[in-house]
Amino acid sequence: MSRFALQPFVVVCLLSACAESRAQLTRPPTSIEMVRGDKIPFGAEIQPSANFVSIGSCKYVSIDLYDEVTKDVPRNLVGNRIGLSDFDWVATGKRADAAVGRYDGPNNWKVCACQAAVVGTTIKVTAQYPALTLPAKKQMPGLAFRASI
Repeated sequence: MSRFALQPFVVVCLLSACAESRAQLTRPPTSIEMVRGDKIPFGAEIQPSANFVSIGSCKYVSIDLYDEVTKDVPRNLVGNRIGLSDFDWVATGKRADAAVGRYDGPNNWKVCACQAAVVGTTIKVTAQYPALTLPAKKQMPGLAFRASI
């Protein structure tokens, strides 16, 4: 069981249109898909900074990583903390023009609801480890996975 509480989905919406339905939506836990390896040696939860993204605006998204053994953020083989920049991030919706992801430096990523998005559209945010540009010496050997919400 995860140490993180359930929170609402990141949903594209106009604030006034979603005000009544906010309490009804809950976010499922982050799903993990293994690409390589048996299991992730630490916990991984994607955390949106807000429950909703208004059309034409952006909200930050982070990933909480927690090593139960060390009680700290997991570290790679050279001792650096594993963080947001070790992942490739993407935001997708049923329509290609619903949302995009955007980096604000290596450690900040946000999902933006496009002007053409439809109110109530659900957006899927995916973080893939390791990032394609992550040097091999900074990767956890034999580990590749996708975390999605």
